[in-house]
Amino acid sequence: MNSVLQSLLFTSSLTNYFWLNENTEDSTMKNISVSKEIVASEYLNLLYLLYCGEYNIVTPGPFKQGTYLSATTCLVCTYASHNYEPFICPTLPIPSTNQCTLEDCFKHFNQDEYLINDSRWFCPRCQRLCNGRKRLEIYKLPKILIIQLKR
Repeated sequence: MNSVLQSLLFTSSLTNYFWLNENTEDSTMKNISVSKEIVASEYLNLLYLLYCGEYNIVTPGPFKQGTYLSATTCLVCTYASHNYEPFICPTLPIPSTNQCTLEDCFKHFNQDEYLINDSRWFCPRCQRLCNGRKRLEIYKLPKILIIQLKR
């Protein structure tokens, strides 16, 4: 099971809140948006699966649907190569500023990486190692996105 889910499941105050309030009209639950209500409902379903059901494992199907687009461009002939790679949990670097938003982390994640010196790229058109530029983007989001922040 994913470490983030394990952390949530073993956060006793959160789990107890759901167990104790599942059949009551909670004032905080009335005022949340529909998307947050869906997340809360899915969390309660997960609790039932693990603690009340006949299962002790959960398959992470909805978490395995993300796709990265990796685009590498030769800086000599401008040939571009595109590769699609699946991901479960993207790791976003935190910019070296005192404060930043999640949007800043995504911008930092999407920055171009220059492939020079020992990191040069083999260009299929030039048929040799060339300086290149690589960009990694999230092409397709999974149904449920879990983000890991890189320290």
